[in-house]
Amino acid sequence: MPQRDGREVESLLQRRDMQQLASAFIADPKSVSHLLRFYRDLDQGATLSFDKVPRRYFPDEFLQPGIPISLRPMPTAMDIASGIDMKRKAQVVEQAQKSLLKDYLNFSLHYDNLAPELDLGDKFREKPVSNIPVLLFSGTLDGRTYLEGQYEAISGFKNATKVTVENAGHNLLMASPEVQDAINLFMEGQPIPNTHIVAKLPNLAP
Repeated sequence: MPQRDGREVESLLQRRDMQQLASAFIADPKSVSHLLRFYRDLDQGATLSFDKVPRRYFPDEFLQPGIPISLRPMPTAMDIASGIDMKRKAQVVEQAQKSLLKDYLNFSLHYDNLAPELDLGDKFREKPVSNIPVLLFSGTLDGRTYLEGQYEAISGFKNATKVTVENAGHNLLMASPEVQDAINLFMEGQPIPNTHIVAKLPNLAP
């Protein structure tokens, strides 16, 4: 596999590695096309097309065994503080046994109870309740945060406007000019007439 300095190293791709890769790549349709290309290359015994993907998806410790794993302090501390309640954790653990991606889609689960003194507790994890106007965009092809989970998270928001962006994923703000139009109307306090936006579907052919 190619390295940042131009070298190539040998690496053993295990099931764990491919599960982590898939968990990162299913967030958006564009990255899904890269994932499909990986599967095709593996199936055909061809050179993997990792050089076509931003390097942030492939830290050195992933590509080259023996390099220590690195963590970024801010998001790691945030995940530890957010935590998970016992009921939700039991559900995740049970579902992970049969899940294609195991529990790598939400890797922060592995931080649970790592620093109990930093956990903000179940009170922090209660669903927020508010009458403040909220604008929610949801992509129908978001493989990281499913629509059902988004709607559950804001179920206590009594003044929420939900805009569905068909064919968009997790990072959808640039998926269509209509997204920006909806934001402008919301910030101006105007009603949003179109709550169903259809974005162009990227080519998913590997």
